[in-house]
Amino acid sequence: MAEQQGNGGFLHSLYENMYLLLVLGLVIPIVSYTVWGLVDFISEPQMDVDKYMSELKAAPAQAEAQPAAQPEQTKP
Repeated sequence: MAEQQGNGGFLHSLYENMYLLLVLGLVIPIVSYTVWGLVDFISEPQMDVDKYMSELKAAPAQAEAQPAAQPEQTKP
């Protein structure tokens, strides 16, 4: 059988370099999850801040108008 001559190709040299595999194993997930998070963040609809603030200011007034329900007492 004749021995194979040459470097074995790109993938062979990639698999032999463990530090390159380590860096790629860290960089690819970090970049992909960062891009995924940015796309998810950008795709969210914008919130109407004025409407939210008016509802937030009105909430304590509505809570004062309605008395809190008293818990029922259990008989021993």
